Amino acid sequence: MSNNFVQLMTDFQKNIQALNDILMGDEFDSVSIDGVLKPSISKDVKDKMDSFNALVQGRRPFATLSELNASGVPSAEGLAEVWADTIENNGVYGWNGSNWQKSTNDPVSKIKSLGRLERNSGAGYPLKKMVRNGIESAAHDLMNEFVLDVKVI
Repeated sequence: MSNNFVQLMTDFQKNIQALNDILMGDEFDSVSIDGVLKPSISKDVKDKMDSFNALVQGRRPFATLSELNASGVPSAEGLAEVWADTIENNGVYGWNGSNWQKSTNDPVSKIKSLGRLERNSGAGYPLKKMVRNGIESAAHDLMNEFVLDVKVI
């Protein structure tokens, strides 16, 4: 540690800023302090709550798909949830007897399966049944569960 007063004040200000970032950061913020990445309090609480929620729902929580795959064969539980990976990897997984398989009931996968919504060419429409050129596309119940109100301007 330096005995130089100016250096001590600079270090003190830097540490106060880091503490402020940890205390006031949102659920996505992390701060690097002396080379160690520290999550903000909001991020730490959210990450722990996501893990807890998965556990409460009877799923083993894993931050990444790599961690899930490395866990190997489950003991008794057959469901797991990846919660802090990419959007494509996050979701519920089930053990199929030889490996972990992502659930087809995952909301992100369901939304992607809607296809091209700008054209009514047999792809499912998200909110109501549509007919164009004699082709009828059924509504997707999944989207109706998630969308409360849509306003087109």
